[in-house]
Amino acid sequence: MDVGSKIKSNQVSSIRPANGLHPKYLKKILGMKVNKKIKKGTPISWEDIEWYIVKNVYSQILGQIHFLLIKS
Repeated sequence: MDVGSKIKSNQVSSIRPANGLHPKYLKKILGMKVNKKIKKGTPISWEDIEWYIVKNVYSQILGQIHFLLIKS
């Protein structure tokens, strides 16, 4: 995914074990933009999402989240 690309459901897959967002956050991140280039197979985190810059406190509350990654 390129910088500024919106996250689509066909670009994200859930696997275990992995370091990334938990699948329960999939609906929340769909349509959000990524703030850096993300390669296929890379676990996605709140820091990779443009929205995170505004809501970084949310990430601190959640702590370590796992599982979602970019699949295409």
